[in-house]
Amino acid sequence: MKLWRGYPPAYLVGRLLLTVYGWADFYFIDADRCIEFLFYRDMKVKPMQNQISEINSEKEQKKNNIRLTIVVVTIIAIIAAVLSFLILLFMKNDARSDKTNFTAHEITQYIIAKMDYDNLSEISTDNISKYYEIPDGIIYDSSMYLSSRPDNFTEIACFTLRSEDKESELLKVIDDYIKEKSATYQNVNEKAYNAINNSAVLTHYPYVLVSVSSDNNAVENAFNTMFYDEKTITTQ
Repeated sequence: MKLWRGYPPAYLVGRLLLTVYGWADFYFIDADRCIEFLFYRDMKVKPMQNQISEINSEKEQKKNNIRLTIVVVTIIAIIAAVLSFLILLFMKNDARSDKTNFTAHEITQYIIAKMDYDNLSEISTDNISKYYEIPDGIIYDSSMYLSSRPDNFTEIACFTLRSEDKESELLKVIDDYIKEKSATYQNVNEKAYNAINNSAVLTHYPYVLVSVSSDNNAVENAFNTMFYDEKTITTQ
């Protein structure tokens, strides 16, 4: 049997199927291309936006890292400074504790040797109270030397305090002694009067040193060499 233009039905059906298949293939390919075009076009825009966002994020992260680094370094520096201060303080206190085990006699002997004094006589502990009226409970050790020459008024005395809060009481006793001795020589011996008025008191707990000398600065330096920390000198 023949139909359109004498072609058999089988041929026409085959042609129709081929035509439909061709159209389908064309449209599917075009659809894929459209999707591909849209996809890559979007991808070209989005990566740019993402890159800008990533760059900004990296910059902010770097800033945060820098801030954090500064904070950490500052904290470390502060901790190091505090630790250094504490270590130095500990070493200073430790050195002081190692150098506060002298007797009063050892200190006066050291000062006399440093100053090269050869005309001083030791005052016995029992007789020191005749010069310094120190109440009980203020000191537990003392040593005193006076010049044995009538034209020399050098005096070296050292006292060891029982406690640091007794220092002001001892200084008051020393001040009264110097004032009384100064008044004794005021109109009698000008040289003695000036020497006594220029006397010096050096304190380094638990020691208090009294110096009546023509060179109190040298006495102070000699006293200071026995310790590692600074001393206090008071000129009466």
